[in-house]
Amino acid sequence: MKKMICLILIFIVFNIFSGCQNNSPVEDKSDSEIAELSVDKKLLDFESIEDYLLNDEVFLASYYDNQGEKFTFKNYEVKHLDFNDDGKLDDALIIYESEDDYNPLVFVTLIDGEYKNFPSNIRASKGSDIYMESGFLVVNNKQYYRLGKVLKEGEFGFIKDTYCGFTIENSEYNYLEGIGFRSKIVSNINKIDGYRDFEIELKEFMYDEKDQEHLISHNIYRNTFNEEIIEHDQTSKNLVEIDYKEVFTSGMAIGSNANLKKFEEIVSESGSLKSAIDYYIDNRKEFDRESRLKYINDFKDHSKYYSEFLYPEFQDVMESGGVKVRFFEGTIVKKEDREIYKIVKSFYVEDGENSDYNFTIEEGDYFITCIDPEYSMKIRVLKFDGSILTGGDGMHVSRDDDYVDAIFTDSETIF
Repeated sequence: MKKMICLILIFIVFNIFSGCQNNSPVEDKSDSEIAELSVDKKLLDFESIEDYLLNDEVFLASYYDNQGEKFTFKNYEVKHLDFNDDGKLDDALIIYESEDDYNPLVFVTLIDGEYKNFPSNIRASKGSDIYMESGFLVVNNKQYYRLGKVLKEGEFGFIKDTYCGFTIENSEYNYLEGIGFRSKIVSNINKIDGYRDFEIELKEFMYDEKDQEHLISHNIYRNTFNEEIIEHDQTSKNLVEIDYKEVFTSGMAIGSNANLKKFEEIVSESGSLKSAIDYYIDNRKEFDRESRLKYINDFKDHSKYYSEFLYPEFQDVMESGGVKVRFFEGTIVKKEDREIYKIVKSFYVEDGENSDYNFTIEEGDYFITCIDPEYSMKIRVLKFDGSILTGGDGMHVSRDDDYVDAIFTDSETIF
């Protein structure tokens, strides 16, 4: 019944406002105008607001329809803005249980001195900035923006998500720890007609190991508000698109030293695979192409029975549904490799169908993983370099969550 009330209510709203929402426009105000607005004491009485919300059938039905669960007040963060356009600040409540919750916003205003909720399907998380601009509600969650449109008819209001999300952020990051390639993303907004018609320009630059800048991507996304469906339409224009592989291939720093030690020499002298990996990392840019590729291939041959991709770290205790399961660890056959790799047999917990506490512990597979996250990343550098030097794109070795490809079903197979 509650859901039916909500659906009927939203249906009425869209029929009233589709194509004619400008009859009751909600205008944005300058910062100085907002600073002069006041907040009614009733909108600072959150016990009374909670009581109102928990007893408002239409609100509870609309919230359940959006969230798929019953409304509870939990923790909240309040933002004040004049979404009702009556010259007074209203409440926008961010409801959360954990820091990462992304829940529907709760909007409360006063009409004739009584609480009034404007149902909404727009969401926010803790710490979001919420304000009105050019007739639109703007939610800024750590530089990710979402837009909403305030629709009003008499005392009734609804705040609709226009399904326009975009990011305005300038950031830099290293492509892979231990190599000299890095990327920079630059984004800008061009407001042609406020948030009714605007463009997002997105550029991605890449810097190679010779510190040369390459523009590898340039896109413009235009967002135009569609009055009929109360949503933004988006079109895109691609101006530049260059394959990462081209930059990796042309921009990798290659040395000219053909007299550096070979992989087998380091392992034989030190008795340590760690030393052989460290030697490569320390002299990576000094090797000439042929010596460098041979060193990498020798490493691969040495480790051919081990996983192509290694976990950057490994948790030896898994917890699921309150049940802790420890992993069995085996011994690596090659003595010099034991400080790098370990054999692990996994177990997993399968939930019972009839009870929350009916668990079955099942045996998993044997696999090999890297003991030290630092060396897991160094091994990725070797594999990245090998991929680029042999005409690959290097992309698949940069991720931290690749699964191992050395899976064994029993201890006899692995040994």
